[in-house]
Amino acid sequence: MSRNPFKPISISLSPNVSKDDLWIALKMLFIPWKWKEGDFSSDFERVFREFFDVKHAAAFNSGRSALFALLSSFRIGEGDQVAVQAFTCSAAIAPILWIGAKPLYIDVAEETLSMDPHDLEAKLTSRVKAIIVQHTFGVSSDIERIMDIARQREIPVIEDCAHTIGNSVHGKKLGTFGDAAFFSFGRDKVISSVYGGMAICFQHKAGKNLRHFSEQLSLPSRFWIFQQIIHPLLFAFLLPIYSFFHLGKVLLVLFQKLGLLSLAVSKIERTAGKPLYFPAKLPNALAGLALHQFGKLELLERHRVEISDMYTEHLSELRMRLPMKKQGETLLRYSVMTPRAHEILKKAWKRGFLLGDWYTQVISPDSTDLAAFLYKNGSCPVAQRMAESILNLPTHINTTREQAMEIVRFLKEK
Repeated sequence: MSRNPFKPISISLSPNVSKDDLWIALKMLFIPWKWKEGDFSSDFERVFREFFDVKHAAAFNSGRSALFALLSSFRIGEGDQVAVQAFTCSAAIAPILWIGAKPLYIDVAEETLSMDPHDLEAKLTSRVKAIIVQHTFGVSSDIERIMDIARQREIPVIEDCAHTIGNSVHGKKLGTFGDAAFFSFGRDKVISSVYGGMAICFQHKAGKNLRHFSEQLSLPSRFWIFQQIIHPLLFAFLLPIYSFFHLGKVLLVLFQKLGLLSLAVSKIERTAGKPLYFPAKLPNALAGLALHQFGKLELLERHRVEISDMYTEHLSELRMRLPMKKQGETLLRYSVMTPRAHEILKKAWKRGFLLGDWYTQVISPDSTDLAAFLYKNGSCPVAQRMAESILNLPTHINTTREQAMEIVRFLKEK
């Protein structure tokens, strides 16, 4: 039996947006003189400094820009290597290439889907000038072991917190273990301003470099800002008709071709090219959207815990590997492992369950040119195997308990 086509269950497509967020976006749309400059960006940086008890924080127009700024701040460039895991997004790799360095791909541990310390130790070379540690889906990496390895070699560690804000290990927040961290506020992250990012830095010299780098940047164009403000408003209209004879999907493609909506990953980025709007400062309008959602962080995270616990309770009997969530962690997406993941994903989309495809290859999205990103097939076998068997389920604020149970029943049918 098919679902109501006007009520698709989506894991992306601006999932965090509630009525109050739409109201803020709508108000912002009609005050273009406040799009670029205002108090929101500085307020947002202050909130992050206080939340993570850090002196240096700078807001950018994306997580990519934030990472690019941190790599620059640590004076990484031509001839250097940066250790980074496979099983990630192109946005976490591209800034390494943009800065002139090369990625050294480290395999993942099955338990965390994040960097395997053993593979890191085996592959490190004298050319590695930074280690980027991703906390995949909000599940913490083996960060303490990785920090031990990095400290022994005096290599700075940058935590990739694109999937988490506030998760902790032994009472210590992720993002505060390393020398620096960056965050993403993309359309399907913990909090969302459609595009946006933040960098924090605990090292004094690199932190001063970060602030200087940020101050030299310009703001994105008014049209680029408009594309992001209109995004949640258009999706409030598109999502209910997304699966209705594919009408919403057709309109989405049309709006993207007309330039009304931006792509999460532009075409040029899929071959490691750099769009002109990176790096840039976070404009005031988007900082306002992100700041509002940050104020609801506890509510958003509490809901993710509730939905994740439901999945664990009702899926434990199935022959699927469930996430190894630890105390103090909330999951951006609830990942399950099954050899039939891709088959189930296709059937789910036909039924109106727009489930997740992070990551269907070792560097997402699946149209990414792996050769352009210098990935060698077979160099990270666990990551490649995980990409063939992962399926992730929504946990965001607009996933109701009833919808979560619909997904459970669907998976049990399969």
